[in-house]
Amino acid sequence: MMKLFVKVDPFLEPQTKEEDYNHLHTVLILLLCAAVISFAVVEFVAFARRESTETFALAPMSEYAPLSAELEVTCQGTCGPLVVTQNVPAGCPVAAFTDTYSTFPVKITTQLCATARQDQGLQLDFTNMGATSLATVQVFSEPMTYRADLQQWHKKTILLGLSVKKSDDAVTSREAYLASLQYDGTTAGNVGAICASS
Repeated sequence: MMKLFVKVDPFLEPQTKEEDYNHLHTVLILLLCAAVISFAVVEFVAFARRESTETFALAPMSEYAPLSAELEVTCQGTCGPLVVTQNVPAGCPVAAFTDTYSTFPVKITTQLCATARQDQGLQLDFTNMGATSLATVQVFSEPMTYRADLQQWHKKTILLGLSVKKSDDAVTSREAYLASLQYDGTTAGNVGAICASS
């Protein structure tokens, strides 16, 4: 028996005959390359046309203009006179004021500056409230609406927040929201009090 030993060098290009070439294999490779290129082009176009990415961050409200707010006050029973006082923090462009109202309903339009102190903001003191009287304060600040009821011994604080959308450092929208409603205890005598601040 004769054995034929052939030395094969793996680093040499294999010697193949022309009839050994598989044209189907070549076509499939070309189709795969075309599919990869097409996929890359579609993904690149989708990336270029994507919507802007939104990121969220907390920032001090003092960096933004005062928040516009409107309050509507109604009363069932005896609630007056109503003393409205606005104390503003340093650097706030809104003027401080004090007004007294004897008849209801009362509409108050103002702007609120950011503050960390409870004695700053818009304060409503209902003097000489009857024991069964009920005052209702509705706060409107686009797009937020909130209603708070107040009896003669109530002391409450409404805190407003501000949601700001920016694009390329330019403010595109501002929306107020109710950050918190605090029940701060009771008042002395027959005075109900409510404070609105941001």
